[in-house]
Amino acid sequence: MGDVLNTFRFNATAGQTVFNGNDANGALLVYIADAVEVYLNGIILIEGSDYTVGTDLRTITLTEAALNGDQVTIVAYQRQVAGDFGDTVALSISEGDQFTVDINNFAVPTPSNDAATVTITPTGMVTATTLQGAIEQLAANQFKSNSAPTVGVDEGDTWYDLDDNQMKVYRETSTGVFNWVPLIIGDISGDSDTLDAGSF
Repeated sequence: MGDVLNTFRFNATAGQTVFNGNDANGALLVYIADAVEVYLNGIILIEGSDYTVGTDLRTITLTEAALNGDQVTIVAYQRQVAGDFGDTVALSISEGDQFTVDINNFAVPTPSNDAATVTITPTGMVTATTLQGAIEQLAANQFKSNSAPTVGVDEGDTWYDLDDNQMKVYRETSTGVFNWVPLIIGDISGDSDTLDAGSF
């Protein structure tokens, strides 16, 4: 960020001394204190004797009234506070000010904290297309199935085979060959299981 030099042009009316608000081009006059130059019909004016700077940092007041059609040009620094979007915003806020900020060229997405609306790409044993569905599948032990997982499988992954009631681990059974190997061989007649995963 930094300060940006801007030029404001006002077309005076007869007897006008106060210049503030939007200029002839619709730019809002706001500036940094002690960083203003004022010109009347191209001639630079002297602060204090020809004009005063408002304490609100938004108003220039001429000592002598302008004539109808006079060109008042104000060259002032503004503080750039916007991001990389190229918008320049000048801020001049005094204690007790009440103000509203309208941002026209910057879309702020509304955050969603609802997991049911966050979409995901199904992978591995997760078939859900929303974050909520995936969490529910994992919480319901969806790593259990009748057929071996084939997508996103890495060495050391585990799977419970419902067909033969066996916990299996995916490991290298010979050089470069990986298979699902029973880790627990279930005894259908009872509750005793035997650990038999072979050597690792």
